[in-house]
Amino acid sequence: MTYDEAVAYLEALIDHERRGFFGAMDGWAGLATINALLGLIGDPHLGLRCVHIAGSKGKGSVAAMTESILRAAGLRTGLFTSPHLLSPRERIRIDGVPIDEATLVRLVEAVRPAFEEVREGSHLTPPSFFEAYAAMAFLAFAEARVDVAILETGLGGRLDATNVCSPVVCAITTICLEHTDVLGDTLAAIAAEKAGILKPSVPVVVAAQEPEALQVILDAAARLDSPILASPDASIVDAPVLGPDDDPRPQRLRVRIDLGDAPGEREYDLALLGDHQAVNAAVAVGIAQALDERSFTIPDGAIAAGLREVQWPGRLHCVGKHPRLLLDAAHAPAAACTLREAISTHFRYDRLWVILGMASDKDVEGFAAELSPLNPTVLVTHAPSPRALSPEDLAARLSPILGPPTLTHDVSAALDLALRLARPDDLVCVTGSVYVVGEALRHLGLTPFA
Repeated sequence: MTYDEAVAYLEALIDHERRGFFGAMDGWAGLATINALLGLIGDPHLGLRCVHIAGSKGKGSVAAMTESILRAAGLRTGLFTSPHLLSPRERIRIDGVPIDEATLVRLVEAVRPAFEEVREGSHLTPPSFFEAYAAMAFLAFAEARVDVAILETGLGGRLDATNVCSPVVCAITTICLEHTDVLGDTLAAIAAEKAGILKPSVPVVVAAQEPEALQVILDAAARLDSPILASPDASIVDAPVLGPDDDPRPQRLRVRIDLGDAPGEREYDLALLGDHQAVNAAVAVGIAQALDERSFTIPDGAIAAGLREVQWPGRLHCVGKHPRLLLDAAHAPAAACTLREAISTHFRYDRLWVILGMASDKDVEGFAAELSPLNPTVLVTHAPSPRALSPEDLAARLSPILGPPTLTHDVSAALDLALRLARPDDLVCVTGSVYVVGEALRHLGLTPFA
């Protein structure tokens, strides 16, 4: 099997990320299929020590920061995240590096018989793209003998394929209204799905939450006798403001930390931009504290190095100057609000250009309303996804809020046009979808994690 054949085999499986989710989770999701898959390949997940992360916002950033901290502490790490920007190899990383093509092929060949056997079982839901990658990740981490596997849930938590793991620490990041047709239309309902990752007596680090969501998590933890660890207080004390000629630089984070023999306030350089990353960094530090208290050694220097060196491409990601180019995979109004605040805080520019492509199931009007105060000049394009809105439909929905945009047929054309029209002191932002950001990276010839 070649690499292209292996990827084609995986992409032929049901891919809810690209095709969308249909109805309440109990109607189509469950753990029976992933348990069957793992059982047929030797249950590689059972021997892993895992950090399991769920939440509505920031769980990918928390996973990336946690992995970076643990690797800086000298631990061998596995990291499972989704979706990917350019290559599906990014979803499974060992010591911060995506698996190579040969490893992906070997993993597919190792688990394919199990996929086929489960697919033929009439009582089981056929394996999905996400379940396949989760099974491959567990196998890869077991083979690599990682010290810790950091697992980001895909959707929800209770019925997510990663929820077969045996965590040493769980974490729940900020919860907001998202995927309401699948997870429920209240914060309490969504929190119940996220809290489904909690395990008996396993500590859970919890980000600051709305009271409605927090109470659900507290109740779930009480039932399971799971210690609740509030994430430490954290704030940005020095935020860089980047002019047209400035190179990106870290922001300064202050954390009230209780780690080790000298508790107190610490300051760290944080590679990821945005005030919201203080909340995410606090959760990652809380995870490090919890691990340090449970047979792992996580010195303060590892926290400092991990936060300073963390990479999470495609999120407030500066990739060029003259004009400055910013990539951000925001796709919901809350994320657009974060993007607007970050642009206002971190960048000086003459004119803002926004290249936007979005999926049909997203709140386009809410997204546009959040960006409206920036008065951007908008180019709409087509995200490379079956759920993507056509440029014409996207333009029709945006026009009443942002004014008539310029239509382009794909991300490459939109980038070329924006970079041709923008002046050296302008800011060009690519956003609306992880697929749009991935295509922008591809067109620019940039490879994350290279």
